[in-house]
Amino acid sequence: RQQIEQHLQCKGEVVGVSIAYDLSDPEVQGTICGLHENRIVQCDVEFCTKGKEEGLAEKCFGYGAELATKESLDVAADKKQFQDLWDSGKMEGSGHAFVVFKKKSNLDSVRMKYKGFW
Repeated sequence: RQQIEQHLQCKGEVVGVSIAYDLSDPEVQGTICGLHENRIVQCDVEFCTKGKEEGLAEKCFGYGAELATKESLDVAADKKQFQDLWDSGKMEGSGHAFVVFKKKSNLDSVRMKYKGFW
C-alpha cells in the first residue's frame, strides 16, 4: 500500500491493494476454491453462533457447526495447504492489482494525473 501511495503520489489516500493471481492452473484453482469454500463455511457457522447468542437462530442465519465437516473448519490445515501451494511456486501474479481508495475523490485525483493510463 505504501509503495503504491508513493508511486501514485497520494499518501494516506489508499485503503488497500489486492494483488490478482493467475488461477489458470487447475490445481491452483482447485486449491484456492476449496480454501475459499472452507472460509464461507466458517463464516456461516460463526454467523449462526452469533445468531443464537442474539436470539436470531429461528431466522436461519448461517448454520450450525454440526452441519459443517471437520475439515472445512480446520483453519490450521488450510493455512498449511495455502503455505504449501505458495512455497511450491505455482502461485503466480496475473500482472494486475486493484487499489482501493478511501474516497472516490481520491481515485478521481489520481486518475486525472494518469489520464490515459486506465
